[in-house]
Amino acid sequence: MRAAAGVGGYDRQRELQAFDDTKAGVKGLVDAGVTAVPAIFHHSPDNLPVLQQGADDDDNNVPAAIPVIDLSCARREELVRGVKAAAETVGFFQVVNHGVAGGLLAETLAAVRRFNEAPAEAKRPYYFRGNARKVRFSSNFDLFQAPAANWRDTLFCNVAPEPPRPEELPEAVRHVMVEFGDAVRKLAERLLELLSEALGLARDHLREMGCVEGVGVASNYYPPCPEPHLTLGSTRHTDASFLTVLLQDDMGGLQLVSNGKFRSVWHRVLANKSRDTARVSVAAFCITDVIRDRAHKVKFTSNFDLFHAPAANWRDTLLCNLTPEPPLPKELPEAVRHEMVEFGAAVRKVAERLLELLSESLGLANDQLREMGCVEGLGVGNNYYLPCPEPHLTLGSTKHTDASFLTVLLQDDMGGLQVLVDRGDGCRASWMSLPCPALSSSTSVTFFRHPLDRFSSLS
Repeated sequence: MRAAAGVGGYDRQRELQAFDDTKAGVKGLVDAGVTAVPAIFHHSPDNLPVLQQGADDDDNNVPAAIPVIDLSCARREELVRGVKAAAETVGFFQVVNHGVAGGLLAETLAAVRRFNEAPAEAKRPYYFRGNARKVRFSSNFDLFQAPAANWRDTLFCNVAPEPPRPEELPEAVRHVMVEFGDAVRKLAERLLELLSEALGLARDHLREMGCVEGVGVASNYYPPCPEPHLTLGSTRHTDASFLTVLLQDDMGGLQLVSNGKFRSVWHRVLANKSRDTARVSVAAFCITDVIRDRAHKVKFTSNFDLFHAPAANWRDTLLCNLTPEPPLPKELPEAVRHEMVEFGAAVRKVAERLLELLSESLGLANDQLREMGCVEGLGVGNNYYLPCPEPHLTLGSTKHTDASFLTVLLQDDMGGLQVLVDRGDGCRASWMSLPCPALSSSTSVTFFRHPLDRFSSLS
């Protein structure tokens, strides 16, 4: 692991931590009267051209205008063709006559604005990093990992499959958030029917797969920015959800990159150029992988990203979420019931000892990372790699880095795990096989989730 070095005496880690400790977000900076964008928000220039609405991108044969899908269209075949064309070419479309009450949409935007423009003291109880809470407020979920922070604050609510209790929601949004989530979920189900038919599948195929069983609503607040050319409201990315339903105000700022079967479009949000008015958007993420991965504490599956990845892996997995709330004994398969929770508790103790060492190596108090909740969430992925008749054609796991803060690995003596090593001497990076102590007949990977990244994460 390598610690990120400061440049010219600038300690980025200290600046990030100081910003996060305020628990006031970007709005707190604006309220304090900043006239310059702090260095932690500075982004490298993006030299991609910006197309105007109505112009065509001749190189990619993609229209700059966003397709409009009118759900009141009487001809089903025409509606399916329109959705298919939009999903295959642009990957983004505007839906009109969708049946969601305009009053609910307007009140949702207004409620999000009221929450963010309330005093900082009213928002701080909801400020939280990680996924352990259904409702959490933060600025930049990847604050400690991203190369540059975004000029944006977010209130995130998991509204399905188990919505939060009313008392868990901030008062400003309590009356609309779950209702908005339900309305978006119904709309998403209608869109999934069209997408299913566009793929030549039965109308209820994607819905039956659970593609809208999980819904997370991210309410984004983009305060006015004094130097919008130096930063972004959201960096270029694609959403990890199966389908995203976006509600935004009339301020603008969302941009798409035109370049499976359907396209997952790259997009970003410009920093707010207004001098006095914040921009608000509400994104509802309809998630299939979260259902396969999180809706149940104990789940068996093959390839959590089966419908997203370019190729499947030759592997099955039993995943158990053990903390902060362990599963009931009856929820665990009988074969692992007597040791899974005990194993998790033992690994957590090892992880806490490692966190003390990592804290000290960062120049922090030895309990700093533990106090930040870096081992608050613990998931155990038990991977089973079957004999493969043609191992040269596939992989047990594709090249990746773990999304967890810390991964503790137990493996048997069969071997197969490799890490990508860059020695930094100008030579090409190379794969290195890890030693394999004879400990068990399966592989167990334990993930501790927390967004902090001053050390490198191996592929």
